[in-house]
Amino acid sequence: MKVPFLDASNTLLYPILPLTAVDYEEFGYPGDIGDFQAIQNYSPYDKIQKDVLYPAVLVTSSFNTRFGVWEAAKWVARVRERAIYDPKSPILLNLTTDIVEENRYLQCKQSALETAFLIKVMDF
Repeated sequence: MKVPFLDASNTLLYPILPLTAVDYEEFGYPGDIGDFQAIQNYSPYDKIQKDVLYPAVLVTSSFNTRFGVWEAAKWVARVRERAIYDPKSPILLNLTTDIVEENRYLQCKQSALETAFLIKVMDF
C-alpha cells in the first residue's frame, strides 16, 4: 500500500488537517451520525480483526504536508498487535522523509524495495 488512507474515522474529525475538508464529499462528513457510522464501516483501521492471520503487507508512507504519516504507523501497529504472528507474513512499514513522487531516483529505489519484498514473501 502506497500512502494509504487508513484511519478515516479519526482523520476526518480534524478539519484543520490538509485535504480533510475536501475529502468530506468523497468519504462523508463525520459530523453527521449516519456518515460517521458509514466511515467506521469502511475505515481500514476500524476493520482490523483480532486473531486473524493477515497476509504479508508492505505499507509505505512519507513525511509531507498533504497527509499524516501517523496513519500508516498506527495501522501497522494495530495489525501487529491483533494479528496472529507468522514470520512468513510480515507486516512492514517503510517511512521516508523524501517526496518519492517528485524524484525518479527515489521512485526506482522504492520500486526495488517493493520488488524485493514481493520476491521474499513469495519464496522465489
